[in-house]
Amino acid sequence: MGRAIEVNTTATLNALADLGNHIHQQRRIYGLTTTELATAAGISRVTLHRIETGAQSVTAGAYASVLHALGEKIGTDSPTKKPELPQQIKIANFPELKKLAWQIKSTAELTPNEAWKIYTRNWRYIDQELLSKMESELIKKLQENFEGALHV
Repeated sequence: MGRAIEVNTTATLNALADLGNHIHQQRRIYGLTTTELATAAGISRVTLHRIETGAQSVTAGAYASVLHALGEKIGTDSPTKKPELPQQIKIANFPELKKLAWQIKSTAELTPNEAWKIYTRNWRYIDQELLSKMESELIKKLQENFEGALHV
């Protein structure tokens, strides 16, 4: 009789929580509602909520559908690939960007290049301690795409 496979449930739960958090952040960066992303992925809004909270009972196929709807794939951690950026960045979703772009309506959307230029021109005015995790990750993605010299 074979030996039982030992499952590290803590690592599994942490990985699902991290993946769910990543999906949630990407949805926010793209400015999508839960209904919009769920519809694009072909799942229910409730299932998307369970995915974003890292629920263990959701099928891998549902996770893959959501990642596909966001333009990502499972297991694509290629160090040479630049992270994908949203086509438009909602100013209202990023408090420090909103402060820097005070002359632009907070409901406006910027291209990644426009957002990058605003961040780099005004970096000295950003209070890095006030950056949300989501805004910090956006800046890192912009930096990787545009190869700037910011250090977040």
